[in-house]
Amino acid sequence: MKQRGFLNNILNFLAFSMVATPQNIFAQEAKTYKSLYEIEVTDIDGQKRNLSEFKGKVALVVNTASKCGFTPQYDGLEILYNKYKDKGFVVLGFPSNDFLRQEPGSDADIKNFCQTKYSVTFPMFSKAPVSGRNKQPVYTFLTEQGPENLRANVKWNFEKMLVDQEGQLVMRWRSFTAPQNQDISEQIELLLAKNVNTAESKESPAK
Repeated sequence: MKQRGFLNNILNFLAFSMVATPQNIFAQEAKTYKSLYEIEVTDIDGQKRNLSEFKGKVALVVNTASKCGFTPQYDGLEILYNKYKDKGFVVLGFPSNDFLRQEPGSDADIKNFCQTKYSVTFPMFSKAPVSGRNKQPVYTFLTEQGPENLRANVKWNFEKMLVDQEGQLVMRWRSFTAPQNQDISEQIELLLAKNVNTAESKESPAK
C-alpha cells in the first residue's frame, strides 16, 4: 500500500509539472494584439508604461545593444529623434542580450551608457528578449502579427521597424541600414504628412 501511495504521489507530481511549466504559463499569457499601442511594457527605470501614450505618433522601434558593431547607430537614432520629435515622431529603444550577449549589463548600466556615451533622450525600455519563444510581446506583435510581407524574426541588433500613428507596422530595415538612410527619413515624412493633412482638414470650414 505504501508503494502504491508513493507511485500515486509521483504521478500527481508529474501531471502537475506538465501543466505548470513556465513554457505553458507563458503560452497561456500570450495575447494577440491589434496594435503596438495596446501593449504594456516596463521602461528602463523599471516603471510600467502602456505604449498607448504614443498613439498618434509615428514610431521607429529598434532593438539595441551596447557592445555591438552597430552600437554607434545610437548617434543617428538620437539625431533622427530630435529632427522629427516635434512633428509627432518617437524612437523607442528595446535593449536585448539575444545576439552574442552584446547587452550584458543591467538596465541601470544600459541607461548610464546610453546617456553618457551617446546623450540618448528618446524612450528606452527594460532589457528583454526580442527573439525566440520567450520574446517580449512587442516583438511577438511586430514579427508575427504584422503584415505578412514584413513577418520575420529579428536577426541582429539595431533592426528598425517603422510603426504608424495607429500602431501598425508599415516598414522595416535590417541592421546595416543606418538611421540616416534617406529611405528611413522619406518613410517617416510620408507618415508624418498624414498628421498635417488631418490637422488641415479639421481647420477647414465646413461647406
